[in-house]
Amino acid sequence: MGSWKTGTALVCATVVLFGCSATGGETDSGQGATGSGSTPQALPVTADLLMNAWIPSVCRHEAGHLVDGVLPVEDQRKGSANIWGVLGGKQPAIVIGDVTGDGVDDGVVDIVCDAGGVGWPSTLVFYTNGSEYLGSVHRSDIVDNPGRGPVDELTIEDGWISFSWYGPKTPSEPACCPTQYMKARMLYDGTEFVVADIQLDPLKDREPIYGG
Repeated sequence: MGSWKTGTALVCATVVLFGCSATGGETDSGQGATGSGSTPQALPVTADLLMNAWIPSVCRHEAGHLVDGVLPVEDQRKGSANIWGVLGGKQPAIVIGDVTGDGVDDGVVDIVCDAGGVGWPSTLVFYTNGSEYLGSVHRSDIVDNPGRGPVDELTIEDGWISFSWYGPKTPSEPACCPTQYMKARMLYDGTEFVVADIQLDPLKDREPIYGG
């Protein structure tokens, strides 16, 4: 099981379906070694490979390759994009584990970004076969008002991607300072990521900083 948390590890969750997008993207790696007449073997994904992987367009930034976990942006006034954690001296939000069901490690990173102002909700970006782009899921595609910033917990176990985050509890609660703990999990069905069982856990809610 692969896991990441804004601190330490995590556990998992449960189920009921609705869809999310996962479109094909740029390929960074070749196929693995094959024997005569055998099916090509995928290469395992590693954290080192993902630090320099290709990411899709986020926060109005053009798609491109990360450099040590950061998307190069010519004009810093237009914001930034990076794997959560790499700019703060924390553990980068990278999780390795099999999501395609072939027994070979895949991977996911949590990309945080802004367009020259406040941060946007993060985007989970998935990879297979070394660092080949598999798909991405924006948290704003999962719930209408997901709150800003990164996920709080992220794991891969038995093919399931489990993650949690904080979102606004009421429409008037500031997106900067969400208090409502939410969690969900996803499964890759061979063509797209299917989001299952979005849950709340009031025991993990935060105390509000501002009135809402």
